[in-house]
Amino acid sequence: MARFDELVGQLQNPGEDGLPPTIYDDLLAEYNTVMEGSAQVISKKDEAIQSLNSEVSRLKSNNYDLLTQVSNGSDPIDGISDGEDDGITIDGLFKKVNR
Repeated sequence: MARFDELVGQLQNPGEDGLPPTIYDDLLAEYNTVMEGSAQVISKKDEAIQSLNSEVSRLKSNNYDLLTQVSNGSDPIDGISDGEDDGITIDGLFKKVNR
């Protein structure tokens, strides 16, 4: 990045000798180098995000499976009965688990 900054500095203050004949080519090459590096970083971060999203989905699925396996117990709690599964809601399961 320092090289890019130096080239921009030469454009802003060309000095007594003026601009080098290859200033624009050098500037474009440095810009492309910086952009390639940032594209690689973005790509790695996108892969990490995708991996984490997959893990979150897997954990949500496992959590739901565990919630549906919670037994009703012996005493009714706010919308959860002792009998068969007669309309237990997710909220009811959370109340039972957090009890």
